[in-house]
Amino acid sequence: MKRSLLVLLMVLAATILSDGTSAAPPEGSPVADPRGAFAGLIELSNGRHIYAECAGTGGPTVLLVSGYRTRADVWTDPQLGPGNGDPMVFPAVASETRVCTYDRPGTLTVLDGVRYPSRSDDAPMPRSIAEVVAELRAVRDLVADDQPVVLVGHSLGGAIVRLYAATYPEDVAGIVLVDAYSEFLADHMPDDAFAAYAEYASVIPDFLSDYTAYETIDFAQTSDALRDAAGASPLPPIPYEVLSKGQPFRLEGDTPGFTIDQLETAWPEAQTDLAELLPDTPHFTVAGSSHYIQLQRPDLVIAAIAQVVDEVRMEATPIP
Repeated sequence: MKRSLLVLLMVLAATILSDGTSAAPPEGSPVADPRGAFAGLIELSNGRHIYAECAGTGGPTVLLVSGYRTRADVWTDPQLGPGNGDPMVFPAVASETRVCTYDRPGTLTVLDGVRYPSRSDDAPMPRSIAEVVAELRAVRDLVADDQPVVLVGHSLGGAIVRLYAATYPEDVAGIVLVDAYSEFLADHMPDDAFAAYAEYASVIPDFLSDYTAYETIDFAQTSDALRDAAGASPLPPIPYEVLSKGQPFRLEGDTPGFTIDQLETAWPEAQTDLAELLPDTPHFTVAGSSHYIQLQRPDLVIAAIAQVVDEVRMEATPIP
């Protein structure tokens, strides 16, 4: 199958897109025991079904959280990867420890002109970041047996991970941020430009207007909620790494109210702010990658996760 794809960034975190026709998503089977290896549907306490995948054994469990409007196959499907034989993040991590990922409602992948909507049940849109974090906790409770996890968040997934850590710090053993959205972005853009950027992120492209369940989250509200929560509950001293893009975003079309230069100037400064949340945080700018580091340089994401997992294990091992 042809591996080409167009990454259309809806400002912060892109959906994997190409112009395409609709196709039904693969159907998942209900999962009897979400603590094992599986790919299928898990049922939340509210009766909604979430598509999730888990593989590997051992601890801590690593939970991969995708970016805005992006399905879980951004971590799993080699057709989306660099095409050089490097393994994707999910199977590589599974060779070392248990790893899980899931589709948020309203996410999407389009490959070779075929549209693959989220395999999870739809949810009313727009959603608040608090609702998304509550859903992540419900997934974590099912797949990780109530044990602390290493959270890996890409783009908006990074903001979800950080708000999760501020809300449920006892659940989090370590964090890896992969070109994560930062609430500090607003500090490095003019107020009107950031407001326009946040509004732009909620727009649904005309050619996806029929996807009425498309994920929509208020970025300004997300920034405010994350800033308030992190102020009340700062990031604890846990294993923590930050990876940032070294190449520009691949924005397409008009950006009314803000400029690409404003975004490109503010983004690395906000990434530095994320790294400074804890002292001596490893912070790597990946020169050969744009926003989707897990697709362009999965080896570096795998290495960062392995480092954090090793640190978590060392901290859990009693000194003789």
